[in-house]
Formats: sequence, C-alpha cells, structure tokens
Amino acid sequence: MPFQLLEGVKVVEWGSLVAAPFAGKMLADMGADVVKVEPPQGDEARARGPFAQGELGPDRSLLFAYLNANKQGVTLDLGLSTGRDIFRDLLRQAHLLVADERASTLEAWGLDYDSLKSVNPGLVVTTLTPFGWTGPYRDFKAHYLNVYHAGGDGYMLPGGQLAISLYKNREPLKAGGYIGEYQAGISAAAASLSAVLQSLHTGQGSHVDVSKQEALMHLNSSDLALYPNEGRVWSRRNRVPPYLGGLLRCKDGFWQTNIHQDHQWQGIVDFMGSPEWALKKEYETRPSRLELREELEPQLEAWAQQHDKDELYEELQARRVACGPVYSVDEVTRDPQEVGRDFFHEVELPGIGAVKMPSAPWKLSPGEWGLRLPPPRLGEHNEAVFCGRLGLPKEHLSKLRQVGVI
Repeated sequence: MPFQLLEGVKVVEWGSLVAAPFAGKMLADMGADVVKVEPPQGDEARARGPFAQGELGPDRSLLFAYLNANKQGVTLDLGLSTGRDIFRDLLRQAHLLVADERASTLEAWGLDYDSLKSVNPGLVVTTLTPFGWTGPYRDFKAHYLNVYHAGGDGYMLPGGQLAISLYKNREPLKAGGYIGEYQAGISAAAASLSAVLQSLHTGQGSHVDVSKQEALMHLNSSDLALYPNEGRVWSRRNRVPPYLGGLLRCKDGFWQTNIHQDHQWQGIVDFMGSPEWALKKEYETRPSRLELREELEPQLEAWAQQHDKDELYEELQARRVACGPVYSVDEVTRDPQEVGRDFFHEVELPGIGAVKMPSAPWKLSPGEWGLRLPPPRLGEHNEAVFCGRLGLPKEHLSKLRQVGVI
C-alpha cells in the first residue's frame, strides 16, 4: 500500500487543465483526500490529448488521467446559488481549497478567502491566477502561452553555442508542453502545505496567492535581477556557456559536454586517439581554448558525429569528462536508471486499460507512490460525496441534475 503522508488532510480542488489540478495531484499522491469539483460539462483537460490508443473520448485523455488520478470527482455549477451553497458545505469540512478562477469572479460568488473565513476559520484558500490576486492585471485572462512569455523565459531559450547557430535570428520560443503551468502547480502545492501546517497548529487559515507569472519569474530570478541592478538584458545569446562544448550533435542525436578543466580536454583528446589537430599548443590551456572555441567546437562536433551518444557518455565519463546524452521522450522511459527506480508504473485505468504513468519525483520510507483511485469519470463520486459526506438525500441528486446544478 502507498504511504499516505497527508492522510486526513481534506482538499477541495476547483480548477481546469494543468496548474491547479497538478497542485491537487501532488497532494493527492501524498495521501490527501482530494475532491475535484468540475462544472457539469467537465474539466477542459478531458478533451485534450494525448488520448489512449489515439481514440478520442471523454474518459480517454491521458493528460486528464495523469493530473487527476488519486482524486474523487464531483460536478457542480458554481454559477448557480445552489451550487455555491453545496460548495460551501464541502469547504466547511476541508483544510484547503485550491482554485484557479479569476479574483473578481470568486469575490462575486462569495468564495474568496475573506468571505470563506466565516464558513471555516481554519480554511486555507490557494488561488492560482495568471498575474496574482492584486495589481492592475489581476483580472486578466491568459492562455498558458501568454503566461510563459510574461515570465520572461521565451527570450532565454534555448542556450548553448549550437542553439545560437541553429536559431540565431529566430523569434522567442515556448518550452514544450505545459511546463509553466506545472511550475505554478508546484509552487502552489508547496506554499499550500506550509499554510495548512500553520492552520493545523493555530486554527487560523490564510490566503495563498499564487501568480503563475511570478512562479516562472522565480525560476529565472538571478537572470531577471541583472536588468534592475545592472541594466543588462539577458537573452538566449547570453546563455552561451562559459566553457568549451555545450550542446553538440552526434551520430544519433545530441549530447552535452562541459569542458572546464585541462584534464577534461585531455580525456577527450585521448578518446579521439590524439589527432594532430587536437594537439596544437594553443589548445593546451582553458583560456586559449575558450578564445578559440568557434574553431574548436565544429571540429568536436564533426568527430562526435561518428559516435552514438551512449558511447560518448560511457567512454568520456570513464575519462573524467563531464558529459551526458540528450534523451528523447522514448529514451527517457527506457532509461535504465528510471527502470531501476520503477519511476514509470503500469496501472489499470477504467475504459483505457493498462498504461504506464510517471509516479512521483520522491520516494518515502516506508511505502511508495501508488494508484489509490483511478482518475474520476465525470461526476463519478457525486453520490459518495454529496450524500455520504454531506448527508444529502439520494433523491435530491436527481433534482439537482434536472436543474443543472450537478
């Protein structure tokens, strides 16, 4: 059985797609009792791919499955007063609410922290919005792409000499997938845990205000501090590493090497078979190699394209040269390290079958990550939560369904 570190902590999650559900997922994976509240039409992630076996369907989204396993799922229309009343009843029993709705909307619904203090004084309310709860942008809507660039990372990717040569005049880039949303979710989960700990100790709740933009800026705090303090604007061109190597091509993809010290250069020269071009006197010291990197790196890359990245890794690591392969997604899933740590778990999902899912980026002793609950089907736990937990009569559910509350 999985070790349930947060057993007994009750969380209500009102969020769609990635950031808020990922925060809830992190807590659910540690054993928290998470009830995911969706509108009657469902979380938008249910319609986002990838889909199991490439077949579209309301319960076949692997994105939704990954983000919402280990949670119970109910439906409520919070735009209706009856839906909000039931939602407040859920919050009376909860330690934490994680919500990604706009500030003005939650205030209009009476579901902001100041309004909910009278419902549950110990409740922690965590809000995830594009730009935070205060400031002139507090009610702005934004797609994850907008937020990613608002965080400043678009001008900083990619780094390395090869990337500069490949994308010298290219427009700013977006990182793959929903990386910014996941980072906001991590920030929210960490801050929420601290606030819940305080609440359990003092009985006093709090508002955790997470700005997705600031969660991304926090990752680049040292780079962003250069402008207000030194007037320097950091970009992908500035991210050329201060050492020989960086990202280079090889026979089956890319590899990375960081040649800081003389013994590392000698290790590469040894593996290359000490070719005449590499034995030039001007290549003997680090400063001279850096000065001549524009002529050295193309020669390194031409040599490396005769070798596979795993061969480069094994041979150069044995010679005390810092290097590593750049893996594709399929190579990551087959990596012996992750196989050895059992990071990808095969789980059985209703309506989908057996799939491999990433587990957790930590291991707890005793116990391990596990699938306690499959991702909920839309409204799957309405009866268990509304009747079992809140005490509503079963016949009341059909009436709520008829008027569109659930």
